Amino acid sequence: EIMAARTLLRRLDIAGRPVMFDALHTQHETVQQLLFANGADYLLPLKDNQPTLLKTAQTLLPADVPPKVVIYEPNRGRQERRAMAVIEIRPTQLDLAGAVQLLRIDREWWEKGVLHEETVWIATSLPAHRFDAEKLLNLVRLYWLIEGGCHQRLDVSADEDRSRVRRKTAATALGLLTRIALALFLPWAERQPSVRDRTFPTWQQHHLDHRGILNFLVTQPGCRA
Repeated sequence: EIMAARTLLRRLDIAGRPVMFDALHTQHETVQQLLFANGADYLLPLKDNQPTLLKTAQTLLPADVPPKVVIYEPNRGRQERRAMAVIEIRPTQLDLAGAVQLLRIDREWWEKGVLHEETVWIATSLPAHRFDAEKLLNLVRLYWLIEGGCHQRLDVSADEDRSRVRRKTAATALGLLTRIALALFLPWAERQPSVRDRTFPTWQQHHLDHRGILNFLVTQPGCRA
């Protein structure tokens, strides 16, 4: 996946744009490619796969530094608190090319009577004069929206992570059909009055039980060959 991401970056025109990956791609070579080959900026989580970076980030921005922005918003039917602290740094402090700001995001939510807490550190090459704390948090929220609204459904609900399809043409066709299904699901889910019904498996059960996905797709407006 790391090499596939670097191959994809070589094909993209993303100069001047912020790019955010998951922690797997917090790699020095990927950072160099983003900054100097693509001319892009990054927001990269620092987690256990890079223990030295994570430990340095925790030292530079410890838990007792107060947040600069706090928001409360619904997430999957629950109320969630997100607080973000941010400091300006030099790349040499973190030993990560281009890093000029360090973020710490603290998340809290209640689920089935239990308080859950999560803290994530994120390094970015976006300078403070262009992206303050509120703008940075909005960028991270957009990433989570894509991760939860698209990738999580593809990996879990559509079970792509366990797919045994290996031929490129078949994998491309299957991936296209799955994404068309997801594109049809999202507006349908928004129309459902009950939160428990706004799930990809519920949509599949509702529409595909007796017709099959191909028959369903070709009957949709704008989907006919």
